Amino acid sequence: LSNVQVVFDGYNLESITVGGEPIDPERNYKFATINFLMDTAGRMSVGDFAKNITHLEHVFIRDALVDYIRDMTVRGETISLKNDGRVIVKNREETRR
Repeated sequence: LSNVQVVFDGYNLESITVGGEPIDPERNYKFATINFLMDTAGRMSVGDFAKNITHLEHVFIRDALVDYIRDMTVRGETISLKNDGRVIVKNREETRR
């Protein structure tokens, strides 16, 4: 979700912004996602709204992640995590069932 912020209130989508601006329904956006989010059978999926889909054969996020972590390890770098505010969940306790 580079340059995107998604805000949920419990299970409800509250807002999505791109570059700090609300999504413009007249504009087309390019993004990459995993197959699971594109093809979630029986549920609303990202693919339901896509107009032009390009499938990259033999490109797997897990492989890119493993390669990245291996490279960092070889360089002796530490993997650190931070919450950068791309996904915000308000009323989180209500989402746990």
